[in-house]
Amino acid sequence: MTPLRVLGGIAVRSLLLLVLAEGIAEIFNVAVTDDDGLGTGLTVMFALVCAAGAWGMWDGFHRKPLALCVSWVVIGLLVTVGMTLYSHLRDDEWSWAVLSEDLTSGLGFWSALIFVPAIACGILPAFIRRNEAQSTGDLAGRHR
Repeated sequence: MTPLRVLGGIAVRSLLLLVLAEGIAEIFNVAVTDDDGLGTGLTVMFALVCAAGAWGMWDGFHRKPLALCVSWVVIGLLVTVGMTLYSHLRDDEWSWAVLSEDLTSGLGFWSALIFVPAIACGILPAFIRRNEAQSTGDLAGRHR
């Protein structure tokens, strides 16, 4: 896989997960005006876990294990930073102090919420594909 293709894949996945999270938040914001945010947050978390797990499994069939892990850690970090920046811009609450506090307090949690299910669902198919390739003598493997 070329570096440009890897970076493009990371960018597309990050952008689509960010759009998914913010789209769900916006739907809840319009539909339920008196929501305290708990239902919205839990729904966004569930959607991100499901989407990352499904996409991670697909990546497991098409990528090497190391590329899968590194890509999803970067995707988790990018989505977390994107969600934090977008929420500050959307609510007109721009403050470097608040932004840095939000990033430091939520970076580990939100990133792990994305990359752990993706890696957990993708690592098994990646190793199965690798072992199949080795047993058939196809050392080039089926990974790109």
